[in-house]
Amino acid sequence: MKLKRLLTLCCALSMALGMVTFASAADYSFKTSPDPVYYGSTNYEDLYDAGYNYGARRPDRVKKTIKLAVCYAECIMLIGFCIFQFAPDKVLGIFAASDAMLAIGIPAMRIICLHFLLAGASIVLSSVFQALGNGVFSLIVSVCRQLFVLLPAAWLLAQTGNVNNVWWAFLIAEVVSILMSLAFYARINKTTIAPLYH
Repeated sequence: MKLKRLLTLCCALSMALGMVTFASAADYSFKTSPDPVYYGSTNYEDLYDAGYNYGARRPDRVKKTIKLAVCYAECIMLIGFCIFQFAPDKVLGIFAASDAMLAIGIPAMRIICLHFLLAGASIVLSSVFQALGNGVFSLIVSVCRQLFVLLPAAWLLAQTGNVNNVWWAFLIAEVVSILMSLAFYARINKTTIAPLYH
């Protein structure tokens, strides 16, 4: 029972920290400058490139940047997926995992990593929203994912009494997140990017 409470607390804290991170990023006001500054993060580079090309009224370059960023992010997430799916014991071994931790951790990692395949696109689209001056979309997606989907789904799945069912909440939340992100992107494409062609 103590282990279940500890896991629940750890999950809640990690979700809250993730939400705070995305919420603070959504308030980021992007300004282009003639001297590009890269921060060593694909996310910031996407933000810079998409915003810069939008300011230059080059919609073809904006879309190309988004497509490339999604491809890069998905490749990185695919690597993470493969590591977590096929070598979770090795990853947990880094932390000198006990047998009890391995018994819970291996199935958890294999289930949780399924959402990696969708998360890459969600992360990039969140950056795109910010770069094109719609950071509130990023905030809405993040809050809905963390508060209105992930936590309730985890709670409902916990009612089954099987801790392994709780991990499916991450995939459920990511599916909702990507659907919302795609809907917001369609709106931005129609109202912000497409008019640049005229």
